Amino acid sequence: MAIIYIFVSITPLIFFASLFSCFDLPKFVWIFFITCFLIFYFLKSKKDISIKNKEFLLPISLFLIWIILTGIKSINIFETYKSFLIYFLFLNFYFFSTEIFEKKDIEKILKFLILFSLFIPIYGFFQLFGYDFIKWEIKNSPLSTLGRRNFAAEYLVMIIPFTYFFILTSNNFKEKIFFIFSFFLFFLHLIFTFTRASYIGFFFSTVLFFYLLKIRLPIKKIVSIFIFFFLASSLLSYNGFEKGTIKSRIYIWKETINIFLKNPFFGVGSGNFKINFLLYAKDRPKDISLIGEVLEDVHNDFLEILVETGAIGFSIFLFLLFNIVKIFLSLIRKSKDFERILTISIFCSISGILINSLASFPLKKPSTLLVFFLCLSFLEILSSENKFYKKKFHKNFFIFYLILFFLSGFAISYRGILGNFYYKKSFDKEKLNPLYSKKMAFISIKYNPFNYKPYFMIGNFYLKEGKYDMAMIYFKKAEKLFPYIDTLQNNIGISFLKMKNYKEAEKHFLLSLRLNKHRAETYNNIGSLYIEMGKIEKAIYYLEECIKIEPNFYLAYFNLGIIYLEKNDREKAKKYFKKVLELNPNFQPVKNYLK
Repeated sequence: MAIIYIFVSITPLIFFASLFSCFDLPKFVWIFFITCFLIFYFLKSKKDISIKNKEFLLPISLFLIWIILTGIKSINIFETYKSFLIYFLFLNFYFFSTEIFEKKDIEKILKFLILFSLFIPIYGFFQLFGYDFIKWEIKNSPLSTLGRRNFAAEYLVMIIPFTYFFILTSNNFKEKIFFIFSFFLFFLHLIFTFTRASYIGFFFSTVLFFYLLKIRLPIKKIVSIFIFFFLASSLLSYNGFEKGTIKSRIYIWKETINIFLKNPFFGVGSGNFKINFLLYAKDRPKDISLIGEVLEDVHNDFLEILVETGAIGFSIFLFLLFNIVKIFLSLIRKSKDFERILTISIFCSISGILINSLASFPLKKPSTLLVFFLCLSFLEILSSENKFYKKKFHKNFFIFYLILFFLSGFAISYRGILGNFYYKKSFDKEKLNPLYSKKMAFISIKYNPFNYKPYFMIGNFYLKEGKYDMAMIYFKKAEKLFPYIDTLQNNIGISFLKMKNYKEAEKHFLLSLRLNKHRAETYNNIGSLYIEMGKIEKAIYYLEECIKIEPNFYLAYFNLGIIYLEKNDREKAKKYFKKVLELNPNFQPVKNYLK
């Protein structure tokens, strides 16, 4: 049994630097193998299998069924399947955890969790001071093995309440000192993550913990200290909070609600927010309209569930939360001392991360999801000890289920990892070795044909090579998976422009501008298109807009020079051509005109 404790506890430490998704994907695959091991252990340890009563099984199962139904509205059905597979994995993890773990295991698992979690702040502090055995792109940030500092903070929000439990219940002085030390290490790391949502989640879970234990606290003083600490931290410039994040989140939440109101029943499809947001959200501020970037998350798990699964899916999620509260209240009414404190620490871990979820997305990250479902299992074990369904299942059914679960999961994991691995190779060599990069992108597609990025990359290579028909083939494949990316639509427009299909080029350029009105290159491209079409006044308008956004965009000045040369306004043409040379002295075409 100890090996299972270790496997579960080291999950947040798992990463594989050779993958593009080097943090999340390895963790999800690791959790899959843990779940397979749980099923195997379940079969090995029981001759006659009786299934324990499970309060959370119904809401989780209903949520999974509803995820599949939201595929009706999904632009990218594969993202919906991906969401289903993730939650199906955790359903199995929860189900078999409750079957093989007992009350006596909970304390041991929590000890292992805290022990191995200590590596997170230790590694994080080394990173903070510039010492890192892995050369991550993000420097001097305590991201540890979670990928970003806020992901590390969210995981710590779930772990810290367990230290309170051991500090209060441990009878061994050395153990108590160890858990006090662990708490301060976690807390110090949390501070240096500069994550507002996690600060609030931590504060809420801590106050709730002591309130439920009826330990009187000077609430006014604690709130005052927290506000002072929060504001003081906000004023720090070095490694401090990201600028504009509150304003951006408010905008995102407002637009998310508008998207939900247009899709109230099924939502936009599970996993499809990131696709739909770019189309629905007009007049986005520049800080969330980065060129070629996709807004992956709502930064509020509740709103993301609402917009992706609609009112029905959100109601099922609330039903799950209702069951958590119901079981918790039932437990603390009948439990005493040790078990009462344990129950409260588990509930506070869940509560803290749910508060954190109001301004972030921890319920999409593998490490926090693992602890969340582990907490559900613990509550289930504490409440349903010695309660079983009367019906017994034949062991052969579970043997067959394990084989099917393992083979299908292994195939998905194998292809997913290799597809991600080769895409990373392609991405890393895109500029240094285009030929090699294109080859790796093709191999990536072979293993994972549902990732739009290698299709887009190959299309760009063909575009640069002047093979516009081939570029269009791969751009269209990318568009089927992820249509609303400004750079993709812009490059499709360029391909149509080069093939003299002006109508289609115009349609895609205008869509690119609708997706991102802050992209200077697209204004220049549509200006070039209107020059070809003879729509000179329109061309001037878009080229001038290009210069407003990017005053050093020399191609726009060159195109304006050509327009005024054709209009016989040589003075204006000369002025724009000279501006081109100021910005790019080696631009040969303008020199030919000036001669």
